[in-house]
This record gives sequence, structure tokens and C-alpha cells, in this order.
Amino acid sequence: MIRTAFPDSLSARIHEADIADVAVKALTEEGHDKRTYDLTGPEALSPRSMVKQISAVIDKYIDLVEINSLLVPLILIALAMVLSIWPNMQFLIKFFSVWPFYAMIFGILFPIVLWLVGKVGGSLKLRKNYH
Repeated sequence: MIRTAFPDSLSARIHEADIADVAVKALTEEGHDKRTYDLTGPEALSPRSMVKQISAVIDKYIDLVEINSLLVPLILIALAMVLSIWPNMQFLIKFFSVWPFYAMIFGILFPIVLWLVGKVGGSLKLRKNYH
């Protein structure tokens, strides 16, 4: 059984031995300095067609199961989050250990300061209206 998210997507596969042959020539022969080469296989195939070909060659049925393609970006997002959060765990532990202090400042003291500023500002407006 082979599982894939995009069984009909096309890609031109290339064998690693072919890549090695090109690398040997580029590194050992003259005229390849600062040049780039696009390496591609002879034919664009989908995973579904590759499985059919392999199944025909080995004379055995291979089941191709399409997995939910929505899982691919979700897995990548989860992986990115893990890779960004895990190295910063020490920082997060320290941050959350002082979090109650910040909650007290912004949850209690800051609203009181805003309330007092509003009271002072409101009384100054009233004085202007009387004079």
C-alpha cells in the first residue's frame, strides 16, 4: 500500500546515478565554471501512473491510497510551530513564570491609571465649561 496526498500531480523523476554522471563531468571537465544545468527526467509521471507501472512490472497489485490533502499543510504548520517553540522553551518558561506579575500590572493597575486619567481629564473639561 502506498499513501500519497496528490496522486495525480506530475513530476519528472531523475535517477541519482544520472545526477552523479552530470556532477562528475561538471567537476572534471573544462567549460562548466559558473554554469547551471536543469536536470530532469525523460517523462513527467504522476504517482498513480508510477504505481501502475511498478505493479505491472512486478506482476503484483499495489494499492494506492489518497490521503486527505488538507493534512499536508496542517502537518507542515505543526512542524514549523514545534521547531520554533521547542528551541525557545527556556524563554517561554521564564516568561510564564513572571506572567502573573504582568497580569497584575495590566489587569489591575493599568485600568486604575486609565480611570484616574479619565477622572482628571473629565474634571478639567468641567472647569473649562464653568469659566
